Formats: sequence, structure tokens, C-alpha cells
Amino acid sequence: MVLLLADKQIFRESPEIAVSHLGELIEETFTLVEKHMPEVDTTEAWQHYKLWSDKF
Repeated sequence: MVLLLADKQIFRESPEIAVSHLGELIEETFTLVEKHMPEVDTTEAWQHYKLWSDKF
């Protein structure tokens, strides 16, 4: 996923694919925060994200 952003590939994709990739990036970010910063509670952020992502 990071490679898609690094070479700006995500900006050349169709909007549907770009939104899907953005969702994957957001979920990867949550996973990294939970793994490397366990003191950070991501529950509320996950809930907000799920409300947004359910629309797409």
C-alpha cells in the first residue's frame, strides 16, 4: 500500500479502486498504531472510520 502512495499510483486509479486502497491504508495505520502504541485507544477512531467506510 505504501508503494501506491509513494509513486502516486493511487491517484491514477479509478475512484472506486482508490477509495478501496485508501480504506486498506487506514486499516493498516490502525493496526500499526495498535501494535506499536498499545497505550493509544483506537476504539473511537475505529468506530468513526467504520461509519464512514460503510458508506463506500
